Amino acid sequence: MPRSGDNRRVSGLFISYRRQDAANCAGRLHADLKRRYEKGCVFFDVASIEAAVDFTAQLHGAVSSSDVMLVVIGPHWLSATDVAGRRRIDDPGDFIRSEIAAALSQDKYVVPVLVGGARMPQADSLPLDLRDLAMRHALVLRDANWEEDLSELWRVLDPMMGETVSAPRSDFPRRTGRTRP
Repeated sequence: MPRSGDNRRVSGLFISYRRQDAANCAGRLHADLKRRYEKGCVFFDVASIEAAVDFTAQLHGAVSSSDVMLVVIGPHWLSATDVAGRRRIDDPGDFIRSEIAAALSQDKYVVPVLVGGARMPQADSLPLDLRDLAMRHALVLRDANWEEDLSELWRVLDPMMGETVSAPRSDFPRRTGRTRP
């Protein structure tokens, strides 16, 4: 697991998002990540899973082989419901919940990325296995400031991805604290 000051390159990035909530932002972020980093190191479900492959097995394998998970949180990420009207995040079988729970339990770097004016969920609004997500420092990506906001994301990710940065940070990414836009 890469730590602050560690020079080891991470094996990959996993993008977690709800299609109904933030598909456009997640897709845009995926395109920017692909341009910046080596081919094949960014996992994005619709671009990384081929037809006829066990979707669940691919997701679990990709989480396990990635060191960093970007959790793209839009304004309806927490309140998204299933056909019965129950919050999807409360279902242990929800893909988003299982991806994030696996990353947290494996001590991956989990970086919330707030889009569309979303705010960080409070710990008590999350299932027990996701409550640590609420303690992660979040980054914000705004449409009007996309390039500027990406600069902050690059500042966090580049050292982990083996990229040269002009002013290395000694405190990235923090395991505690949070950003409230």
